[in-house]
Amino acid sequence: MRYVCLTLMAIWMSTGASDAADINVAPGESINAAIASANDGDVIVLAAGTYTEGVSIDTLGKSISIAGVADNNGDGLPETILDGANLHRILVCQSGETNSTWFQNLVIQNGKAEYYAGPDYSGACCYYDDAEGEICNMVPQLECFEMEGMWFGLGVPCTDPTVPCDLPPGRATREDSFGWYVGGGMLNAEGSSPTLVNCIFRYNKAETYEFRGAGMYNHNDSNPTLYNCTFDSNDSDLGSGGIENDGSSPILNNCTFINNSGNDGGGLGSSGGNVTCANCTFINNRSYAGGGVSQTYGSLSMTNCRFVQNDANRGFDWGNGGGLQTYLSNVALEGCTFEGNFAKEYGGAISLAYGQTTLSNCTFTDNSANESTGGVRFSSDDPEYTLAVSGSTFMNNTAPSGGGLTIGSQTTVVTISQSSFCGNSPEQIVGAWHDNGDNTIETDCPDCESDLDGNLIIDIQDLLHVIGSWNTPAGDVSGDGNTDVEDLLQVIDDWGMNC
Repeated sequence: MRYVCLTLMAIWMSTGASDAADINVAPGESINAAIASANDGDVIVLAAGTYTEGVSIDTLGKSISIAGVADNNGDGLPETILDGANLHRILVCQSGETNSTWFQNLVIQNGKAEYYAGPDYSGACCYYDDAEGEICNMVPQLECFEMEGMWFGLGVPCTDPTVPCDLPPGRATREDSFGWYVGGGMLNAEGSSPTLVNCIFRYNKAETYEFRGAGMYNHNDSNPTLYNCTFDSNDSDLGSGGIENDGSSPILNNCTFINNSGNDGGGLGSSGGNVTCANCTFINNRSYAGGGVSQTYGSLSMTNCRFVQNDANRGFDWGNGGGLQTYLSNVALEGCTFEGNFAKEYGGAISLAYGQTTLSNCTFTDNSANESTGGVRFSSDDPEYTLAVSGSTFMNNTAPSGGGLTIGSQTTVVTISQSSFCGNSPEQIVGAWHDNGDNTIETDCPDCESDLDGNLIIDIQDLLHVIGSWNTPAGDVSGDGNTDVEDLLQVIDDWGMNC
């Protein structure tokens, strides 16, 4: 992957300005000062070490690259650290940056979400003087509302702008216009769509109720492209832990989300927009809705992605979609694996509600839920929304009811073809469905631990699964909780076995 990243960087540099320059910035020097002096096509070169800018680093809409150092003698991980010291957001693109703005070989850590109110959060409340209790500046009057002790502008003009809003003295100012505290690690806003390569977002925070998008927040048609990036241990109290998208359509390639937590998508959450993921891994993320991923009002396309031990159970009485939760979204999953995910209420692997969904060549193994459906639950009372399952395997998923697949309405159209169900408890399939042929349904599954991709034969795909899961639980065959040489040898020993 390191060589792929270097090739991508070379392509970017070759298409940049002919007079592009390298600007070297050492730890302790200002990255923002370098950005201010940079021209389109320039590369700001950072050394190995830790940079504490003290404020957010804003690329000012420029087509530049900020490049750190990777470990060329080891695993290729970045050795350049941008540290927010838990005081401020770290990176900002909010001036229409395109994919010609690059970030590479950076660790973005210890960022704290900061206030953001974009144009669609416009508006201002009245301003009251604490001492006199009177209006002291006549900004455009707007309706206001209170939430969690804070006042926000709704963006709706008052019928009579001379009449003050009904606010207590000293509570609301122009700065209290409606918005959120977002993007501890990075904010991409107002159509900004940078490129990130080999970056790590870790230990970023969005700590209270009005905070969201701890690792990265993408707002208003901001569509970044990420290659080989990792989101590790980012925590959001309201929205998503790793990445949160608001009306944006990021593209994620070979990215890993591990140990993130949020309230709506532990690893990745999206409202509106169209999210595309290829070869991404979600491990041990937590949320009350969508432990790994949550998608509402948009579309989600995932190819060869893995969901392992994600958890929809974060301090609430309910939690749906241990691996993935979707609502009113078009969803297409191809070649994805869900293993050992858990939901406090229903949908241990996936909870789907209202939308067009296809599951092709996917595997669902050992997922569980406390109330209903260890595997996949599809809920819709509208025949417009459908579920199509093909070439997929449902094995050993458990719940008090609806072990493998649950169809929540008799009016829903569900088709299943070339798929196998075995060992799911207490039922293999609950609800009405159309049998499109070549399906197998068995009470018990064959003992075939090395069949990691669920295609019922031990082959090269299982070997690649072990290699790609090294030092994680995702390729564990031996049962010791880790993927290592024992699992590799076990797959080789079982090579060619039919399950």
